[in-house]
Amino acid sequence: MRRAMRWVWVVAVCALAGCASTRAEKDHFRHAMELLDAGDYARATLEFERFLAEHPLDPRAKTAEELRIFAAFRDREYILVETLAERFLQRYPGHPHADYVQYMLGRALEKQTHGPKRDITQARKALQAYRTLLRKYPQSRYAADARRRAQRMLNLIAEHELAIARFYFRRGRYVAAANRALEIVARYATTPAIEEALFLLAASQKEMGLQEEAQETLLLLAHNYPQSPWTEKAKRWLAKRSHS
Repeated sequence: MRRAMRWVWVVAVCALAGCASTRAEKDHFRHAMELLDAGDYARATLEFERFLAEHPLDPRAKTAEELRIFAAFRDREYILVETLAERFLQRYPGHPHADYVQYMLGRALEKQTHGPKRDITQARKALQAYRTLLRKYPQSRYAADARRRAQRMLNLIAEHELAIARFYFRRGRYVAAANRALEIVARYATTPAIEEALFLLAASQKEMGLQEEAQETLLLLAHNYPQSPWTEKAKRWLAKRSHS
């Protein structure tokens, strides 16, 4: 289904640009389209590049740029897609297909993420790309998927922050652990990381001798997540420390 939708988009782009032509100077474009149709995305990307280099003022140049982004993505050249999409959006911010290019920028950045234990720079950039699409093009056909992917990136970033909070907590660096946990509570409350973050915050506060603050955090955790295993763990932790 998704592949069919992609080809509907490609056909629509070509129809708007008038892909059919017999002029010799457009051989690269026709050849690129044939390669695209055959699934030879690497060569199609190169052919679109040649076409654009030789005919930058051709009426179909913008279409070639869009299709090059599509072909490069299918060829898993995600850094190239990032570069091409950013350049396209800078040049043609009001283009009818700017929402698609913005979406592909987010997809390319998302493909460059490597989990919560690695650098999350690309995850932050992907989140921003999806949020930009949702802000600028709320009615876009790509908005629903962008919203889901934005939440996925938010979850990844929150998990990264949580891993750092755990690291500090296990080493007895309670101030640093509490600060990381507070950041998760403030910025990533819609993510699964929130429950453990509240536990780490309460436990860190307890270890720092902030009894009242620890109890308030526990109440917050218990009120919002009464069935969470982290709620029970926080209760046991605070009770145990109170009697030790």
